[in-house]
Amino acid sequence: LRRGRAFTTHDDSSAPLVFVINETFAKLHFPNEDPLGRRLSLVRGNAPVLSGEIVGLVGDVIQGEPGEAPPAQIYLPWAQQSTGGFFVVARTTGDPARILPLLKSQVYAVDKDQPVAVVRTLEDLMGDTLARPHLMLTLLGAFGVIALVIAAIGIYGVMAYAVSQRTMEFGIRMALGASRGEILQLVLRNGLKVVALGLVIGLAAALGLGRVVESLLYKTSARDPVTLAAIMAGLLAVSFVACLIPARRATKVDPIVALRCE
Repeated sequence: LRRGRAFTTHDDSSAPLVFVINETFAKLHFPNEDPLGRRLSLVRGNAPVLSGEIVGLVGDVIQGEPGEAPPAQIYLPWAQQSTGGFFVVARTTGDPARILPLLKSQVYAVDKDQPVAVVRTLEDLMGDTLARPHLMLTLLGAFGVIALVIAAIGIYGVMAYAVSQRTMEFGIRMALGASRGEILQLVLRNGLKVVALGLVIGLAAALGLGRVVESLLYKTSARDPVTLAAIMAGLLAVSFVACLIPARRATKVDPIVALRCE
């Protein structure tokens, strides 16, 4: 409840009809106005016109998948405008699945001929609602992991090839007094320069294509700086390891053997 009041026991069949609307309905039909106290008339097909007063304003409720815009909604008191069926939501302690037979028995205790169409847990309902986004995000995550593995293998392969092509150079450097630590730094620096360039290009692409995956996220920005920083740190760590193995191999080059091979 944002403003006004909710329904009470006094909103029965003998009382004037009242409505509660959500924020989307208020923004759509009463922009820059106070909807409380305004009269509202509804038409349902060939049914008589329902006319009443707006007494409350409530927040929007997500009815479909996360990310979908909430619809404009109007709420009516059950005692004033009932329909052929309704839902009962029960809060339980422990496993709700164990309470389902008990709920049915309580309904039948009131009316043994009353049909109970669907009895499900909220977790099951949420699972159905989130099935498509969950599948899409799972596939995107799997593709991301595969891409990371391929990138790490590619970096390792390029660095290993570069080290093998510079064997004589490393031998000469160490023969002239370069330490193994300096050779290690040289190889890592050259490899990580390329990685840094790739990260910059990847960050620009992520910021540009963020809207593609933003529809699958609920109240989460695809341009979240913490997430982007964590991803870049992870990619940098994987790339560092991929560069480190060939770099360590370069430090083990024997200058005499390297020069003789050439």
